[in-house]
Order: sequence, then structure tokens, then C-alpha cells
Amino acid sequence: MVIVRPGQAHSFGENEDWDGWILLVRPDFLWAASSPEGMRLGFDMKRLPSCICLDAGDLERAATAMQWMRLDAARAEGASLEPFSDEPGAPPEYFEDLQCHLRYAFYSLVSWLAMSSGDKGPRDSHGQPILRRFNHFKGLVEKHLVEWRSISAYSTAMGCTERSLTRAALEAEGISAKEYLTRRLCLEAKRLLVHTNSPVGVIADKLGFKEATHFSKFFRRVAGCTPQQFRAANGHG
Repeated sequence: MVIVRPGQAHSFGENEDWDGWILLVRPDFLWAASSPEGMRLGFDMKRLPSCICLDAGDLERAATAMQWMRLDAARAEGASLEPFSDEPGAPPEYFEDLQCHLRYAFYSLVSWLAMSSGDKGPRDSHGQPILRRFNHFKGLVEKHLVEWRSISAYSTAMGCTERSLTRAALEAEGISAKEYLTRRLCLEAKRLLVHTNSPVGVIADKLGFKEATHFSKFFRRVAGCTPQQFRAANGHG
């Protein structure tokens, strides 16, 4: 099971013979980590590892849970398989109950996955502040990726030293804060190259590079090929 978070992309490669489930979750579907609800509902999705290896029994359990969620979402008479569509034939309160039911079902699934993967996240008093710092850094990167290109800009905004920020990144991701920023910028470049028809010069400008040649040098250093080669290799030849 692969967990793809906001800011990440996943490619299945050239092999098209895949069979499985893809569960898409909107951010507004999740309870906030500071949820005032009585139960422990503020589950932090960041606690889940990027990849969870399930044996045959656990895989069947996870697939069955997703299948039931899909079937429950389609129970309203005349409703499609879209969970929150307002198709005729189901009263408005049905969809309110349905959303609540699906949320509980989803949290049941992810909390079981957390236990199965041996999660120790929030109970690790030493790692929690470091993880919070890194998550704060990630949030700022998503907002200021183009404008803020130096780690000092992020550490200043966070009120910490560059050293402590790098230590948090190493603890959370195994790479420095600068390397995380570099990879995130390269990922954004790859997205624009694959999912738009914009010229390389336009993409360079969008990403804050003053010259297209500077962008090409950066991309080649990080991705191992030129922007044009990457675009051609991913179906935009």
C-alpha cells in the first residue's frame, strides 16, 4: 500500500497490468488534528509511512474495507458511485449521514493501518517537536516554493536556526532541508513539463528562474537529464 501525500506524485511506470484500489481523500474530509470531538479523531495522516507492506490476509482486509466504502457510497436510490453527489432519489440528510459514516469507516481503516505498521508517532515525546517543525517547514515550502529559495528564509519565518531546521528534516525524511527544497522544486518542474504544453522558458519563469539556461542546468543536475529529454521520455515528444 502506497501513501501519496499532497505535493507528491506517483507513477506506475509503463506496465498497465495493474489491479487494485485507489482511494482519493479530500483535505476537507479529514478532521483537524486539534479536533474538539470527544474521541481521538484528530488522526494525523503524516503518521503513516510512505509504503506499508501487507500480507495476503491484511491486503484482503484493506481491499474489503475500501470495497464496502464504495458500495455504501452508492446505496442511495438513483445515486452514482460518487460519494457526495446530490442525485435525485435520496433525501439531503442521507448524504449527511453518509459522509459521517464514510469518515468513520476511513478513520477505522487508517488507524488499523497505523497499528499494523507499528506506528509510534505521537507517543514519541522526543520526535514530536521535531516532526512538528518539519511539518511547519513543509507547509511553508508549499506556499513559498517559488519566492523563497534559501533555507535561511524558512528558518527566519519559523523562528529557528538553519541548523535546527536541517536536523528536523534529517530526522523526518533522511535528507537535509536544502535537499528537500531542491527535490520539491524539481518535482514541480516535472509536473509542469508533463502536464502542460508550456515552453521550457515559460516554466523556468513560473518557477522563479531568471534565465531558462539556469533552469536547464538545475534540472539536469537534479533529474539527470534536460527538461526536453524528460518531457520526451514522458509522452510529450
